[in-house]
Amino acid sequence: NTKLSRLAERRSQLVAQAAAQRIALAHDMNLGERAWLWRGRAALAAGATPAARAAFERAVELAELGLAALPADDYQRGYLDARAGAYEELLRLAL
Repeated sequence: NTKLSRLAERRSQLVAQAAAQRIALAHDMNLGERAWLWRGRAALAAGATPAARAAFERAVELAELGLAALPADDYQRGYLDARAGAYEELLRLAL
């Protein structure tokens, strides 16, 4: 009984650790995506279009990684709405 209780407690700890790691990873990807977006905007303002494009593409890659981890439909739409900046910048460069 005590052994079973300890196993259940350890399982709860591992589940909590895994959840904390997922949250930290999502936070890091969000920060990374925003950092690359602003790096691209700075490069664009400096006239460095190839560097800007590369930075925007990296921001989109990070956004796509986060998107892939979400369930479909409303969550994905809201996620994309919040991260539209890098996509919009790439579209502007393409025009």
